[in-house]
Amino acid sequence: MIRFLRLFTLFAAMSVWPAFAIAGQSEPFTSPAIEARLIVAEDGVAPGAAYLSAGLQLTLKDGWKTYWRSPGEVGLPPEIDWSASRNVAEVAFQYPAPQRFRAFGIENFGYSKAVTFPIRVALDDPGKPVSLVAAVSLLICSDICVPTDMTLTLDLPAGGGIDRVSAATIADAAARVPLDAASAEIASASAFAAG
Repeated sequence: MIRFLRLFTLFAAMSVWPAFAIAGQSEPFTSPAIEARLIVAEDGVAPGAAYLSAGLQLTLKDGWKTYWRSPGEVGLPPEIDWSASRNVAEVAFQYPAPQRFRAFGIENFGYSKAVTFPIRVALDDPGKPVSLVAAVSLLICSDICVPTDMTLTLDLPAGGGIDRVSAATIADAAARVPLDAASAEIASASAFAAG
């Protein structure tokens, strides 16, 4: 009977394993105010792929906020150093539309509860493994402001496949990024050409 239970447990673990191994995620950074991780839509770098879709996912505890690229008079935008990454040529970090809130009597722009920042990663060597290393500096505020530094790492092997949940999270965040005038003009021209 014990042998049967061990075999059943092993079989159950093997049949569930793909559900956990689909998408890449970094180990989370956690503090009393925030949890953060890197996510990617791909579970590996597809042959010939020149780009990856990624996101910096933040979950803020009740009462805590972090800031947009133009935070207002109080606050600082996130800063990320990608220089320790491997097979990364360029990183485009985007900011979803923020919320307005008051901090210390001053109106600011940022995020509460949760936000995913979409990231487009251009590869030096398409189709080859990637190591993302993000040294992140954030200012998070409640009744006090706390500078928070973390390093998030994520290694992706050569391979392929999409995680629909991560891909949808990143796509939803990207759809919330405000268009600047040049981007709006390009989007308008693309829609006209497609129509």
